[in-house]
Amino acid sequence: MAYSARPGSTCSPASARPATCAPLDALESEHRDVLRTLARAAEDRPKDWTRFQQQAIDFHLRNARAWADKATGTDLSAQVDPEFVHGPHALAAVSA
Repeated sequence: MAYSARPGSTCSPASARPATCAPLDALESEHRDVLRTLARAAEDRPKDWTRFQQQAIDFHLRNARAWADKATGTDLSAQVDPEFVHGPHALAAVSA
């Protein structure tokens, strides 16, 4: 499939993902408003960061065991940091 950036797009063929390439300001205002409303609703929902963390670890380890350990020749389970916890406090610690 050939890639063709829209005029004014900041996408490049190396990072081409059709769902994320077109700038949001190219959308009609009513569509931008709907996307803002959806984003606010998602951001306002309570997050279960402990569950999210466990799901991320499970996903990583499942893929590591299924194919990635063999593909890389490395035990990728070593990448799991048991001290790290997702959430706003993790971002605050990085930006501090």
